[in-house]
Amino acid sequence: MAQREVRIQGVSLRLKKRVPISLTDIFGIGTTRALQICSSVNIDLNTKTVDLTDDQVKAVSAEVEKFVVEGELRNLLKLEKKKLTDRRTYRGLRHLMGLPINSRTRTNAKTCKRHRGSKRVLVDFSKDKKK
Repeated sequence: MAQREVRIQGVSLRLKKRVPISLTDIFGIGTTRALQICSSVNIDLNTKTVDLTDDQVKAVSAEVEKFVVEGELRNLLKLEKKKLTDRRTYRGLRHLMGLPINSRTRTNAKTCKRHRGSKRVLVDFSKDKKK
């Protein structure tokens, strides 16, 4: 069988993997949601992505379109982050400074501290803005 590309929501799925595993390549679909999609479309969990028929691919893509995934989800997350920073909340300021949000910071923040090198931002903590 000739290898073809299976694209759903603009994402190329891995052909040699099982369908639920390759569905997790789409941003916003985890293993639980991938299993739900496969069961609602009546696809066996052991079938490979290569073995899907065109009708099955269309059914899976129609099922995936019911959820907020990929670019739309990324935009929503970006807007949520922007709301937090505009309101000057604790979490928003942590996002702005590139620090961990909800975790212990005394010992367990190595990756955030490592990646924030050139991202440091000065934050004015004063309540009233002087113009």
